[in-house]
Amino acid sequence: MSIATTKDITIDRQIGQNLRTLRQQAGMSQQDLGKHLGISYQQIQKYEHGTNRLSATNLWVLCRIFGVPSEYFFHGLGGKPVPVMALLDDDPQTITILRKLRSVNDPDVKSRIIKMMTLMMAKP
Repeated sequence: MSIATTKDITIDRQIGQNLRTLRQQAGMSQQDLGKHLGISYQQIQKYEHGTNRLSATNLWVLCRIFGVPSEYFFHGLGGKPVPVMALLDDDPQTITILRKLRSVNDPDVKSRIIKMMTLMMAKP
């Protein structure tokens, strides 16, 4: 049995911070995200603080929920920075949506657009 190193804890915290950023950008509460994963909001808090590690299964599900590649969660861990646009597929519609969203300067308008998109993508 190994003891977690400081490096391991730093990685877990960074992944958690990236998860929190995605969740907040989507306008989703910890409770809502927990429901999608079948876990409690407390567990989401533990993931976001790096207290508990995300399993590969939950990481995969999160990628599907937020529509991001798995590399997104490892952003900020060192190495050469990768622009978000480079992590996306080459779907022209996705790129157009992101460019238009980036051009919105009002944070309230941007937040409402993201919430609207989240509601539109939610399965009944």
